[in-house]
Amino acid sequence: MMKKTYEIITASIAVVLLAGCSTVGATAPAGSGRAPGTSDADTTTEGTLHGSIPVDYLALGDLRTSADAVIRGTAVKTEEFVFQEVPHTRTTFKVTEVIAGQLAVDTIIVRQAGTAQTTFDAGAPALRGSQEYLLYVEPFEFVKGQPEPGEYVIVGPGAWEKDTKGAYKLFRNGATTVDVGKIPTLILPTEVSAQLSDK
Repeated sequence: MMKKTYEIITASIAVVLLAGCSTVGATAPAGSGRAPGTSDADTTTEGTLHGSIPVDYLALGDLRTSADAVIRGTAVKTEEFVFQEVPHTRTTFKVTEVIAGQLAVDTIIVRQAGTAQTTFDAGAPALRGSQEYLLYVEPFEFVKGQPEPGEYVIVGPGAWEKDTKGAYKLFRNGATTVDVGKIPTLILPTEVSAQLSDK
């Protein structure tokens, strides 16, 4: 499993984000004087955002190597904000099942670059409120090596959205050119545990 580390410094972020990053800053409370979705660290003019860009997630095993957990749940609420001139989405996600790995809480925050109106080529589009998903997640880090409690990002293209027939479809930007190899584009409800669990 290969991963590239990226650094985004103030305005010089657009080209890097087109490669598909999915990490954003920590959240600011309303009325704090900071932009929504930012922390004290975000207000620095020379701040750096750390994360990883998937290079070759071509099988479920590749996703699992990076993920702390594989989960099923529902996007309860989404919030959009701009960090260093790039749109991001922060989703409150209610976890109903931990299929693989460990997760200590039943409600998490999922952070993504892009919004419902603005998506990037790699990774999953912004989650949609009230929809059910299967997700491979890893801890979100605004400062490299320091996970933010209860906050996560989606590993590469590791997101499936439940359709009206109950099946889970790989949740992708329709115009993406990213190769997902043997990662299944459709998972039936009866196959979830067999395909995604560690057993």
